[in-house]
Amino acid sequence: MKFELIRYEGTAPYTDRTPMRNAWEPGDEKLVSEADAKALLRYLEFKRVPADAQNAAKADDSKTDPALALAKQAAAEQQLRQKKTADQIESTLLEVSQMTKGALAEFAKANYGVELSMKDKADDLRNQVTALVQGGLN
Repeated sequence: MKFELIRYEGTAPYTDRTPMRNAWEPGDEKLVSEADAKALLRYLEFKRVPADAQNAAKADDSKTDPALALAKQAAAEQQLRQKKTADQIESTLLEVSQMTKGALAEFAKANYGVELSMKDKADDLRNQVTALVQGGLN
């Protein structure tokens, strides 16, 4: 199977509809199968990366300064941590949106050591727990 290097030049994150369901960020370059490349290249946001540009990129990577390579790696790791944290907050907020009053009070006590008043409405408790989650995990 042959692969082609494709660049996404869109302005917003995009998940394609190919069997691989690739997630694309602006400026991403990925190797995709010929069939997927053919489907993606129908859209203006996707461009084929020329073979000479692929070789130049590989050559540039081999000549980089070790300090620059470490900085790039550290930046990539930090970006990955931020994405994981954002995903964790999103999943927790999704759980919180489905909880009952009792579950909200129990969750706040177990995770944040905060006693919530059971006299408040469920929506008020949910707002308090949401504030804890957003402030506590960031």
